[in-house]
Amino acid sequence: MPMYRFICQECKETFEQRLSVTELDDKCVQCPRGHQNVQRLFNAPTIIFKGSGWYSKDHAKSGK
Repeated sequence: MPMYRFICQECKETFEQRLSVTELDDKCVQCPRGHQNVQRLFNAPTIIFKGSGWYSKDHAKSGK
């Protein structure tokens, strides 16, 4: 199950919670202090480039 980040709109505390996709409803999630008014935060995904072709020496010259 993926980990999601939330922020509580009442106490402004950010927290993480592991939820399945079917459980991902802001109305079902509450902050550690018991507040129900939470909003999901979106993060940039982690990208890892593997293999050849990701370095400047691996690309073709564009000097035509």
